[in-house]
Amino acid sequence: MYSAPLPDSRLAVMLVSDTPRPWTPSPLTQSRIDEGGYAMTAQPRRVDAGSARLDRACGDGWLAIGDAAMSFDPISSHGLLTALSTGLAAGETSLADYQAFTDTTWRAYARMRHACYAGRGGGGRHRSGGKGGDWFLRNRLRMATCASRLHGFA
Repeated sequence: MYSAPLPDSRLAVMLVSDTPRPWTPSPLTQSRIDEGGYAMTAQPRRVDAGSARLDRACGDGWLAIGDAAMSFDPISSHGLLTALSTGLAAGETSLADYQAFTDTTWRAYARMRHACYAGRGGGGRHRSGGKGGDWFLRNRLRMATCASRLHGFA
């Protein structure tokens, strides 16, 4: 769970999960709510944060960079690095080389994602993994290791 104060005495709260679950604040978030006097003004909403990409990342007179070109599920911790690398590549390559770069980046991510989610049912998709509860919470270390490998740290 992530929470951060916003202007106008508001608090943004985000929970990343691979299963629908009731919203129960973590101790840190509950402390921020209590100390800041925040009140929930709307019901939590579920947003799909799955992976997606454009079939073409560039064309005559345009380039899609960062999340406009491709987006990655937040559990992978891959979005910011890709946004920066596509921005650099867009400024330093031809259209054909940029398209090849985004294609290669997507294939590498897809292989990593499949490897990280393999063995939990669903053929590499991130959905509920059985045994009750949230698969991501039960497998945090495994996911952190996969994300580190994806970024070249392990």
